[in-house]
Amino acid sequence: MIKKWGIAPIIALYLIFPLTFIIAKKGFIYGPPMFFISLRMIFSGLAVLAYYVCSQKQTITFKKKDWFLLAEATLFGIVLTYVPEFWTLKYMSVAKLTLFFTLTPFITFLASHIRSHEKVTTQKIIGLIIGLCGAIPMFLSGTPGENILPFFGGISLVEIIALLAVGSYAYGWIPVKILVSDKGYSISLINGLRMLYGGIISLGCSFFMEDWSGYLPPVTNWPYFLWYVGLISLIGIACYTFYSILLRYYSATIISFTGFIEPFFAALYAWILLGETVSWIFFVALGIVGLGLYIFYQEELRFS
Repeated sequence: MIKKWGIAPIIALYLIFPLTFIIAKKGFIYGPPMFFISLRMIFSGLAVLAYYVCSQKQTITFKKKDWFLLAEATLFGIVLTYVPEFWTLKYMSVAKLTLFFTLTPFITFLASHIRSHEKVTTQKIIGLIIGLCGAIPMFLSGTPGENILPFFGGISLVEIIALLAVGSYAYGWIPVKILVSDKGYSISLINGLRMLYGGIISLGCSFFMEDWSGYLPPVTNWPYFLWYVGLISLIGIACYTFYSILLRYYSATIISFTGFIEPFFAALYAWILLGETVSWIFFVALGIVGLGLYIFYQEELRFS
């Protein structure tokens, strides 16, 4: 499939993915981020599981010996990714947050090599190192909101939390790949379960951390809030399903690395829909990561 289609299917994925950040930022105007995320994941999980049951015409079954892998996929891929990720959107621009997520290949590559023995070559290492150098300019393009939470040496706590979310996101796809490719589970089943369980955990976190009034979350406008929850759920289902399908044909690393183009679309959408602007440093970082991707991708083709 790689030789036939190239990276066009992956580019299509990252053309749509950035819209979730825009929708989330709109939704946060009317309600707390963690509650927003929990509803999104619960709705998405139930929808995906309903599709699985109807399309496969069988009940939901899961082997006990694989529960640990599912727990990993849920905890790292959902809870420890989306809760901190969308919290940082209160202080960080959409473009910069998505630029942080271009770091996912480095973590994915290491995790894939350790757990799945993904092939390591000198050219891949060079590509990854060049891409990693692209992270340096990111810390030079801070936004005013980040400065309210300074951490160390000009790096803010917001940036640290964003990096942790990136690491969790990258690692979370490794158990998904094992469950789908090695264990033979349906893509829909795995995505549905981890979204549902991740949403329930996030809902509990929201209850204790987001100043609920009794049993009511602090939502200022329910119709608008639910509209954005529904919209992001539909886009999220499409993207997650497509991502998982791509894992059957591409390595987890190359899918993550191609995500260097996501910040470009995110910046474009944020400029049009949110009025956010980016500095020249943003494009420098994007260019460096892009060079690393090109070197890495050339090597990937040799083993396709």
